[in-house]
Amino acid sequence: MAGWQGAPESLRMQSVGDDIRVNGTPMSVRRFEADQPIEAVLGYFAHEWSTEPSAQPVKRSQLGTWTVLNQNIGDRHRSVQVREQGPGTIEGLLAVTSPAMHREPVLAIRLPADFSIVSVVDSNDQGRAAQQIMAKSRQSLTNIENAIEAQLRSSGWSSPQRRKTATALMLSANRGDAQFDAVFNVKAGGAIGVFNVVGGARP
Repeated sequence: MAGWQGAPESLRMQSVGDDIRVNGTPMSVRRFEADQPIEAVLGYFAHEWSTEPSAQPVKRSQLGTWTVLNQNIGDRHRSVQVREQGPGTIEGLLAVTSPAMHREPVLAIRLPADFSIVSVVDSNDQGRAAQQIMAKSRQSLTNIENAIEAQLRSSGWSSPQRRKTATALMLSANRGDAQFDAVFNVKAGGAIGVFNVVGGARP
């Protein structure tokens, strides 16, 4: 018997957060594991999806170690990606997105002007809002550290705690019930960082 989005009941499935938005687009995601061959699982999905009323074509592709199936369903899009986890076991992600409900994400923190955003993921897990921002900068770690600290202070965050090496920088701070942390790693021509903000009111 098929489960959520035509998944076989044999999959051990877990929800990945509630009310997720990736770059402003709503998404429902389930992570799963199974003791089955990859082709058996993908074949099941492909059959279930292709036999649904008004089904659109199911497209297959390869993304690194992942084998991916994609299908448009009305104004939504769904995908499943699967790869080997170990001998006799597989892991995968099953996702449904709603591009028609896209809205531009509102950042939970102000970034220094020289940062360019790679991705923004908003989620709400058990009523607690969280946002993860991935961004790049051409600045040195020292300049990034000074710029982020200035931005945090001007926005009412506590003085950040930090750990720093020659190639990485970690910052954390709080403001009321909100928590902030960020990790930056040196890349060619600058650095890439991941910011996390959990709790607190959104702007």
